[in-house]
Amino acid sequence: MLRVSQSRLAGILRLELQKQKKIFFSSVAIIALGVGGAAFIVPSVRSLSRAEAFSGASAFLIYLMPLIAVTFAVSSSVLLRRSLERSCEELIPVHPVLKVFGAYAISLALFFAIGLPSLSLLGSIEVYDPFEASLGMFFISVELLVLELLFLHAIAFVSTYLLSLPVLGGGLALIIWAVDLFFRSVLVEAMHGRLSRDISVEIPPYPSGLVLSIYIFLVLRVLFSSARRIERGMPVGWTRGTFWTACLLAGPLFTIGTVVILGFIADRELAKEGLTFWQLFWGYRASY
Repeated sequence: MLRVSQSRLAGILRLELQKQKKIFFSSVAIIALGVGGAAFIVPSVRSLSRAEAFSGASAFLIYLMPLIAVTFAVSSSVLLRRSLERSCEELIPVHPVLKVFGAYAISLALFFAIGLPSLSLLGSIEVYDPFEASLGMFFISVELLVLELLFLHAIAFVSTYLLSLPVLGGGLALIIWAVDLFFRSVLVEAMHGRLSRDISVEIPPYPSGLVLSIYIFLVLRVLFSSARRIERGMPVGWTRGTFWTACLLAGPLFTIGTVVILGFIADRELAKEGLTFWQLFWGYRASY
């Protein structure tokens, strides 16, 4: 039985690799032309060396990683919902969860086949400095950035799979991720940044890595729970749909709720100075 499951999984992975390789090679070609072209073209129009132009293009590529993560997730997820693809694949006797897992695993692997080499460019000080200057306010380390991209990819894959609308699913994923990222940066600023010196509120350490791992687990729990019903055309129902939505939004809602409580407590302490938590926060944020 185990050998049968392994052979079916291997077959699903090969099938998904064939389906998704076009988006992979297209992305590689665009990135190579963009970064390589910038290294050769920009020095001819501006007083920059090729190394400086390459470093600037590499830093810009890292800023595009969230969009690339969404692109891979959406393109692979929407293929699972296309009627033509599904009618052909229904001839293959495979469990729905195994089928969805194969699509998600290949999508994630292909994304990191591009993402990890791109992130490795942060080892260069010329690339890391612009990254730190732009994203330092969000307190994102290189290690945490990998988890952030995992979370975003999972959200985009699941929302597109549930809605069967790639543009809406990808857009919602970016919104959910951006809102959660911002409010978590507020928490980290209040605990470890300059803001922590001005609010006398005892805040326990915020384990961003652990929290993101829990968010990813909840999102994937929704994916594998929904696979059987969606692949077999079973109705979802309001109760199950509400539960899935709550799991997808649990991360941002928890973070927002924590910030709201923190702001309420800090406002009572700062009222003596005629300030509010958000006034103090935006004042520090403007100085970055």
